Amino acid sequence: MQATLVFSVLVLAVTLLPAQWVRVNGSFGASADAYRAVGNTARLPSETYRAVGRLSFVLADQIELPIELYLNSGQIGFQQPFNQFGITPRFGWLQLYGGWYSARVSDFTFGDLRILGGGAELSPGAFRLAVHYGYTRQARDPDTAYAFFGEYRRR
Repeated sequence: MQATLVFSVLVLAVTLLPAQWVRVNGSFGASADAYRAVGNTARLPSETYRAVGRLSFVLADQIELPIELYLNSGQIGFQQPFNQFGITPRFGWLQLYGGWYSARVSDFTFGDLRILGGGAELSPGAFRLAVHYGYTRQARDPDTAYAFFGEYRRR
């Protein structure tokens, strides 16, 4: 599901945006290892193969979407090196927020608090109106091994 969503967004972005708005960078690497134990029981596979593919889409010199694919003789893996994604476009005196973002209203309100949700700010001249909705803290289960008592979800 996650891989399909990322791929769909990238295909949509590449097909709709003009060529100068999209840059694609990438790299590929491969390696192989051989192992042999003489007189002892082998602790590793005799041969191991690895390949790493990296692809990065840069949209309008502002948004970078990196993807990595790992292949080896034992398994295949996929990862994106970010877990919190947000977008904050600005159109004149209108700013929109979506996904993970920080909205600094003042030192006494949000501060640098990360919000998962959405919002909008209107700031024509000296006037400022901000509306935000989302979660500031996700629920986490307790872990007695680390003396962590857990957290409740907060809006």
